[in-house]
Amino acid sequence: MELVRNDIAPDYTMITSKRPRKNPNIDWKIGSGFDVFYNPGAFPLIRVFHDNSIVARVTVKDIDTDILPNASPVHIVGVAQIKSAYQGQNLGLELYRNLITKQNWALGGYDHSAGARKLWARLSMEPEIVVYVYNAHTELTWDIPKIKGSELNLSKRDIYNGTYDYLVAVHKNGAADRYIKNRLSISLKTLKKKSQNLPNA
Repeated sequence: MELVRNDIAPDYTMITSKRPRKNPNIDWKIGSGFDVFYNPGAFPLIRVFHDNSIVARVTVKDIDTDILPNASPVHIVGVAQIKSAYQGQNLGLELYRNLITKQNWALGGYDHSAGARKLWARLSMEPEIVVYVYNAHTELTWDIPKIKGSELNLSKRDIYNGTYDYLVAVHKNGAADRYIKNRLSISLKTLKKKSQNLPNA
């Protein structure tokens, strides 16, 4: 379950209270004085510190190399948490935007909380980001969701049923975006060809 408005668990804060040593190859800054530390390991983890205090963390539950072959692995978000004192400051949006546009990640997510749904809808409004829906059941089926209320929506099905659909956010005009646009083009051509071959009523 992807969350965005929960306090970091006290036991986690105790374990990670010490600020990690910075590695310039995989760590970076966002916003005003926030340091991001990425531990790629067996259980990938992103931690955000302000001064010496941890203020947010994002777990990556999977890195899928099959969704966007020859383009970019999709980092599937597990749990995203922001300390209550830092909520409402667009820290989650800033982090996701940075991951996609600066670190060139294709970011994926499913089984979203209400807060996460709003965050992904806001991501879709960023000029440098495109959010798609990938259906893992039909394979290589892509759709472009629209904003309805405060969340993304597809008219044909519920994308939040937690069964097959992923939201995938990519850098506009990047390799991943070009790959998806190509798949959409092929799908539209296939549908058009099928409709032309249907017998007249």
